[in-house]
Amino acid sequence: MTNFNWGGRGLSYGQPFNISFISLVSRYVLHDFRPLRYGRGDAMGKWRSLFANNHKLSAFIIIFCVLFSGLLVSPAWAQGAKDLVEIQPLKVGDKIPDELWDLPLKVVNHPEGKDYIKLNDYRDKKLIILDFWATWCGSCIASIPKLGKLQEDFKNEIQIVPITKEEDKKVLKFYDQHDSDFLTVVNDRYLSEWFKHLFLPHYVIINGNGIVVAVTSTDQLTVDNISQLLKGAVLSISIKNDRDNSRPLLLTSDAPYDRVQYSSMFFEGLLEGYPAAIEQRQAESLEGVTFTNLSLLKLYKKAYRKLYPEFNDKRFVLDVIDSSGLVYNVDTHVNKMDWYAHNLYSYEILLKSDRKDDLYSLMLEDLNRFSSYQGSIVQRSMTCLKLIKSNETPSRSLLSQECKNGIKYFNQISPRTFTAYLDGFPQIKQIIVDDTGLDKIDIAISEKITDTDALKTELTAQGFDLEKSIIDLPVFVITMKERRKTSFQSTNSLFSTKK
Repeated sequence: MTNFNWGGRGLSYGQPFNISFISLVSRYVLHDFRPLRYGRGDAMGKWRSLFANNHKLSAFIIIFCVLFSGLLVSPAWAQGAKDLVEIQPLKVGDKIPDELWDLPLKVVNHPEGKDYIKLNDYRDKKLIILDFWATWCGSCIASIPKLGKLQEDFKNEIQIVPITKEEDKKVLKFYDQHDSDFLTVVNDRYLSEWFKHLFLPHYVIINGNGIVVAVTSTDQLTVDNISQLLKGAVLSISIKNDRDNSRPLLLTSDAPYDRVQYSSMFFEGLLEGYPAAIEQRQAESLEGVTFTNLSLLKLYKKAYRKLYPEFNDKRFVLDVIDSSGLVYNVDTHVNKMDWYAHNLYSYEILLKSDRKDDLYSLMLEDLNRFSSYQGSIVQRSMTCLKLIKSNETPSRSLLSQECKNGIKYFNQISPRTFTAYLDGFPQIKQIIVDDTGLDKIDIAISEKITDTDALKTELTAQGFDLEKSIIDLPVFVITMKERRKTSFQSTNSLFSTKK
């Protein structure tokens, strides 16, 4: 136990000063205080003179500091005293130390209105499950109902303790927005150090003997696994092993980066320990990007958006009979984690900086070469909406002062640029193209278009209209191809598996 030494007296961490100690200090400073010599003409002498003549004021200042320092070592401040305890991160098989059991943890939404809890409060449970989460973590939020059901099913035997580093105000705001009210530890600075992790959600399971029996992810928190652990069974639960995704997937730290011309890796299936993420790469003379644990659809869309920024997703077409390899469908896939295990992909590409403009065209080539799909630009007959000049007399004056909140004003804009803007409204399902025959137009439009009819109403008032038509347009189409997939593919200038 760490001690604070004050005047030769040791004070245990978390032990407040007692009355007798304060009285001792008071008697000394009020009765035994000896004034400093004063009467000097310099500035320091004036300060000494002030405190010498007002030694009671000095005494009160000293007492105040003593009292305040006592607050700093009280249990309520324990989480801020990170430097007072030497933390050794715990792993599976380790025993929870006493100081961790007794650590005060700030909480919100305690059923009894408490502001602080300790893990020791739940020591009578057969299992304690620490749930590290955050309000910005989509996977964490998606798992809330599942964890609530587990807590209800095993309420007499387990205790799930949600833990977040976020402040209580932010968490309570999240509760208001999502109609949630579960207890959670907030402002965590300690537990996340005892149980190191890079990605959320993160779960730690502690048994009744205070032993860490699992560090895992959401898919392992099943009724069957919990039941087996309660019976004392030793399960082969996969250990969540967070990996540093700031480094290239396979190139080691001593790889000769200056000699790499082009490197790409394509993995099929869930990569354990990596998040669903996109990381830009830059090392020495190389540039690239790494995608981990994403669907093929998201990989294709990323390449498409980078290669064709003038197009939006209305020109991204799936022309496949079975899209189950591209998109998770709750109606056809009962087990989402099982779908993830077989249909998530990771891809990384690195190339010389002077060829960075080729990055996404090479990525698309790799996706087409090594997946079961083919993505390309083709001409297709599409049902569109043409922007035309109507014969109606405009009923709206296009003065700049009309452009108030919620109205966007376009002055001398090309109709093609304007239709591209309209095409970005997700409420309008058809592609919008220009057929006005004009070079420039002045027009104002609401920033919150609800549907096609509302848009037509606003355009008609300004002398324009939308006309449905079938037009041949360039679109990006994904089709299925017959090809046997392998679990690992590589096109790598240094580590190639190709013959």
